[in-house]
Amino acid sequence: MSGVAIKLSLPYSEASGRALADVTDSALATFVPAARLRRGRYRLPIAGTEVNDFRHEALVTLSGLARRASVVGAQRLATGLMYRGHERFDSSVAARADIFGASVLIAYPGAAIRTAVAVAPATRLVLNAVNGTPELHNAAVREGGAPPNHHELVPARVAAHVHREYAMAHLVLSPSQRAAAAIERLGVPADRIGILPYGRPSAQARMRLDSPKAGRPIVLYVGQISYRKGILLLFEIARRLVHLCDFRLMGPVVARELLSFLPTNCAYLGEGSLLAVEAQMDAASALVLPTYEDTYGLVVSEALTRGLPVVVSNRAGSHEDVLDRAGYVVAEQTPEAYVTRLEALLKPDAWGDHAKGAFLAGQKIRTWPHYVDQVLALIERSLS
Repeated sequence: MSGVAIKLSLPYSEASGRALADVTDSALATFVPAARLRRGRYRLPIAGTEVNDFRHEALVTLSGLARRASVVGAQRLATGLMYRGHERFDSSVAARADIFGASVLIAYPGAAIRTAVAVAPATRLVLNAVNGTPELHNAAVREGGAPPNHHELVPARVAAHVHREYAMAHLVLSPSQRAAAAIERLGVPADRIGILPYGRPSAQARMRLDSPKAGRPIVLYVGQISYRKGILLLFEIARRLVHLCDFRLMGPVVARELLSFLPTNCAYLGEGSLLAVEAQMDAASALVLPTYEDTYGLVVSEALTRGLPVVVSNRAGSHEDVLDRAGYVVAEQTPEAYVTRLEALLKPDAWGDHAKGAFLAGQKIRTWPHYVDQVLALIERSLS
């Protein structure tokens, strides 16, 4: 365990932040949003000091409500409120007396600049880069087919804000080589970027003993319904496999208009709880992730841990976890490339071999406690 005094500013529920917040070392103090308006519904419980700021709560709650609304313009409003909420949380944490006195502040791009300025120079800023840089994100949104000026694009004002945070960072935590390369293009020196892939639950990986159920195989997608995630590409893949399999989609809706293009062999099941996602993984024959950009893509390692073979874009950082026979990594973002791999994976005489490969790959993925140990060790080395 690191002896460095660390404080964590965690503006939203996120897996690597939850793992860090679970550290019981008293040197790590975590600040999390209060959730009085949405308790038990919108976020998993996180250990930490609640930042009671009603304005922040209102922004986040309204953003969630707008995200789920079906009226025109609701998603654009939701995105704007989300960015304002992150900035408000940053301001609230920066104003706290108990934010001082640490060697390191771990914070998130888009929600770090005010707190970092408040505690500098005594406290160093470590950015946890869970999302891609604004440039990488926007390029992926456009490549995924979004119209000009779509709300999924990061606004120039927010991008400039994030660039300032990267310039201030003593260290940046990146979950993949691809994400680190994009951060380096912003001018962050390579020796200030630590590449630490994310973890999996501490439970042992499980072996799928059953073959796909009789009848049509099910291919599962878990993630945002968004242009960046390749939903239009996924729909074209599904149309070309209408003779072979059905597709189920789970995840938050970022671009609601995409659901109007849902093919006949696709079903959207809603955002889904953790238990619901696990149940769908156990019922599926494969997971597909045709994303145009993901710093990591945690759902891939979660699927492998449950012994579910995957077909994943090489734009997702977690494709490095797809070892021999665990599935396929796709370099070409074309329907043909994915259709070919899914047809090969779903063959009855091949599926069992892929399921075994997924189980073996899942066993080799580091656990979250191991990830936390690596983060703390890297921070300690960076200060020495």
